[in-house]
Amino acid sequence: MGFVFELDTFSMMKELNSTMQGIKKDTRKVLIVATTFLCVDGLTSVLIHLARIISEYCVVDFSLGAGADSQIVTALEEIGEVFFLPDRKTRTIKYMSALKRLVDRKRYDIVHIHGNSSTMAVDLIATRRIKVRIAHCHNCAKQNIIKQFVLGTMMNLFVTHPVACSRKAGEAIYSKPFTVIRNGIDTNRFVFRQDVREKVREQFGLNDAYVIGHIGRFNRQKNQDRLIGILMEALQIRQDAVLMLCGKGELENEFQEKATQSGLMDHILLIGEVNDPEKYMMAMDVFVLPSLFEGLPLAGVEAQASGLPCVFSDGITKETAILSAVSFLSLEESNRKWAEVICCQAMNVREKAASEICSAGYGLNIVHDQICDLYGIS
Repeated sequence: MGFVFELDTFSMMKELNSTMQGIKKDTRKVLIVATTFLCVDGLTSVLIHLARIISEYCVVDFSLGAGADSQIVTALEEIGEVFFLPDRKTRTIKYMSALKRLVDRKRYDIVHIHGNSSTMAVDLIATRRIKVRIAHCHNCAKQNIIKQFVLGTMMNLFVTHPVACSRKAGEAIYSKPFTVIRNGIDTNRFVFRQDVREKVREQFGLNDAYVIGHIGRFNRQKNQDRLIGILMEALQIRQDAVLMLCGKGELENEFQEKATQSGLMDHILLIGEVNDPEKYMMAMDVFVLPSLFEGLPLAGVEAQASGLPCVFSDGITKETAILSAVSFLSLEESNRKWAEVICCQAMNVREKAASEICSAGYGLNIVHDQICDLYGIS
């Protein structure tokens, strides 16, 4: 288990940050390495936001070894140069060689690697000649013991600045002190507006519905299949229940097939990928994440900022409960139990939630200060 540093104890990292400060400001070159496919999701949002902050003070480039949606590539190119490397997962050796050649050629001062596990060791080994090597963990999935031991040992050996989105995420992979940089949001976007709620609900014919909401990429981690069984039970409690899902992903078609076989598609709205999640959250009555595991889900923070009561699985770190209207349920609990908790949520006064989230330290200004502290920027 690693040791965690919060924002108010960054002074304890003086020895590490002196390495950062030893490089002349405004001339530092930073390579941001994405180890996962970049799309409209939480990790990508955090990566882009942090890159924009860093680009205010440093030259920033990007290395992609798993690809990205075209709109994401466009967003990255507005910040810096984007390099496409061989597939990191299927051509690992060629990927490492290409990454090493890139950093040798461009002579970066800092590498900032975004990932979900100790496989970031691959990137750290390839960039080991760079003086400052940041590993930024966004998840807390349980890993194969052998994989964690071998790759985890290498990762902890080569990382100079371990960072995580939550204590749980950091403790899952680091055996040395690490820094928590919170997944902050633009809280102003999520201030609840009744007129937006009414407009969206009217658009989708939801005026008299109890809307159970979910936002997330359709993949194994997000566990959307569980929502089918939960909805089936919820309809026994409330006939007005409707499930609204925003997102896309490799398991979307499989979800639709299962929902159709269950005869539930008339009670499900598949919105698709959205760039404005706030307006859909305003239309929801409760927000649900049945994830198998999460570091600190950005959608969970956003939902609370919108004033939504939230029901999360026990695979999500308790740090996600920023406000009081959050319930955690074991994935071992029955669908009936989940439905009962979801359907009994009382709506709070939603307009004040965004400011409370900001006051709790999840505003963009706090994230800006944390990144500046990490990079030794005054």
